[in-house]
Amino acid sequence: MTSDGHGTSDAVNRREFLGLAPRHLLGGIRAALNQTMALALMSVAEHPSTAQQIAVIDLANCLAWGGSACQTCYLQCPLRDEAMVLDDGRPFVIASACNGCGVCVEACRAVNDLGAIRLMSEPVSTEKEGASSTRVTIARQ
Repeated sequence: MTSDGHGTSDAVNRREFLGLAPRHLLGGIRAALNQTMALALMSVAEHPSTAQQIAVIDLANCLAWGGSACQTCYLQCPLRDEAMVLDDGRPFVIASACNGCGVCVEACRAVNDLGAIRLMSEPVSTEKEGASSTRVTIARQ
């Protein structure tokens, strides 16, 4: 021990430290990092769990539709005012603009134990907004 109560002053440089680390441990870390990077670089369209899916709001479980002033999904949506809009303080998903990223799903779960938003292949019930877009209003499971 040194005089200030810390460990010995024998320094180990990075090369020596890595030389002492078990090679299988480093290989596992490298493989995990490579897999993580590969997933991060995938586009939403290529990712099998989100391809062709859109966010659908279950009105029965939505805090905003229940009268609360919740706007969490709307505020977290990376396509706010395109894929997620507010009408009288209540969220709607524009199906033609939603890319199925799932950010709104996770944001909703963070504030609502019931989780009012799910990703679905197609909406169960919709309201036509215009010729080229559909405004998703409800999904019953």
